[in-house]
Amino acid sequence: MEVPNRERKSLKKQFENLHSNFKYHSGYVGANDNFKSECRICGYVQERNAQIGRLSRKGIEIQCDNCNEINRLRKDLINILDKIYKEKERAIKKESRTRNRKPTENKDET
Repeated sequence: MEVPNRERKSLKKQFENLHSNFKYHSGYVGANDNFKSECRICGYVQERNAQIGRLSRKGIEIQCDNCNEINRLRKDLINILDKIYKEKERAIKKESRTRNRKPTENKDET
């Protein structure tokens, strides 16, 4: 069943006004069905229920699954790099301490 163009345009306009980080992509069939939306930040396309485009859903924040995954991976990477940095820093301090110590004289050589 083909949806009238005016219904699709109406959903598109309402959805994009309510959720500015997303734009309508394709697939709208009806008010209780799914359609595809595209994240304006990363370009990821995912399915959403058409009811999220209703005015009664104003104030409901939707999130991009891909952006959430990227942020999770970014945090993991920062933690890994921080751990490596701290290990290197400890190794440098340890090496510096051992270099700054005066060598003990060997009593057997006299």
